[in-house]
Amino acid sequence: MPDASPPEFITFEHPVHVAGLAVRTSNAAEADPATAQIPLLWDRFFAEGYADLSEGRTRYCVYTDYDPGPDGSYKVIIGAEKEGATNGLAEVEIPPGRYLVFTGAGELPESVISGWAQIWRYFRQPDAPERAYTVDYEEYDPLTPNEVRIHIALK
Repeated sequence: MPDASPPEFITFEHPVHVAGLAVRTSNAAEADPATAQIPLLWDRFFAEGYADLSEGRTRYCVYTDYDPGPDGSYKVIIGAEKEGATNGLAEVEIPPGRYLVFTGAGELPESVISGWAQIWRYFRQPDAPERAYTVDYEEYDPLTPNEVRIHIALK
């Protein structure tokens, strides 16, 4: 990951409620540009004006509802912290808990793709902590537009 820093352990204490657009996918689908759903979801997020609704606020890409293990499918929700009625948008709560946070900087989406590659390498190590496969998320803070923080839930 460009300008990658070592992962940081954090304890997240307050839930965040996110509302946005959702799709169900898998790592196998995302590995093939012909079947990848996440780039299309981001395109839709910007093309349909949802990004305008979250202007100036932290955006999230949340991974949840995992099938067991690293090869199953999961739901992805791209949005922002819920404020009021969601008008039929998908909703998810990022729960309090222990997370390992990977931070990367650089051009999007390359920094995100290389960030996830770093995460997969990290969790293949025999002494790595165990992932919870509950809710993981990417955090895009408008104050640091060339940075992504990827939070991985731990058991």
